[in-house]
Amino acid sequence: VRVQMRDLAGAIRDFTQALHLNPSDGKAYYNRGMARLEMQDVQGATHDLAMAYENGVMQAKEALLTLQN
Repeated sequence: VRVQMRDLAGAIRDFTQALHLNPSDGKAYYNRGMARLEMQDVQGATHDLAMAYENGVMQAKEALLTLQN
């Protein structure tokens, strides 16, 4: 909901809290990575998207490839 409201900082906090509860939640990593990317935190986004991919979110690979180009 926070992403839809464009409260990206709040969304990142929510995803971080979700990851404290479930550190292998690939979707939380993916969503936090995409929010970080929108905030132009490329390093944080790259880390989160890599973790998302490691945790089974295949669409994270496409986002990582886009960041590399």
